[in-house]
Amino acid sequence: MNKIVLIGFPLLITIDTASQVFIKIIGNRVSQFEFGIAWALRILNEPLLFLVLLFFGAAFAVYLMLLKSAAVGPVYAAAHLNLVTVSIISVLYFGEHLSWVQALGAVIIVAGVAVLAATEVREERP
Repeated sequence: MNKIVLIGFPLLITIDTASQVFIKIIGNRVSQFEFGIAWALRILNEPLLFLVLLFFGAAFAVYLMLLKSAAVGPVYAAAHLNLVTVSIISVLYFGEHLSWVQALGAVIIVAGVAVLAATEVREERP
């Protein structure tokens, strides 16, 4: 396994997780959606919004870099592991609660990604 893959997978998961956590924090700060200029201005004046946009761009760049270096299946699956990491952070940091079905779903997602990564073979290009 090359260095790009070993660094890229955790980096992609970290960036995606951070962006989702910051979106949650922004949502808590600006309150529920209201159709109107006042709400839009609150969003646009939120400094974390620009960090989220930067993270989205960075995640996209890392995702494309990984697609060049690894098989599509594990890269696609790893790009969605943030569902599990965001759930964990939501429980630890935001005080949210997971049902046993949600916890089981997280375990199944991680197991599925692990199986996919272990069994996927990258085809070499000429």
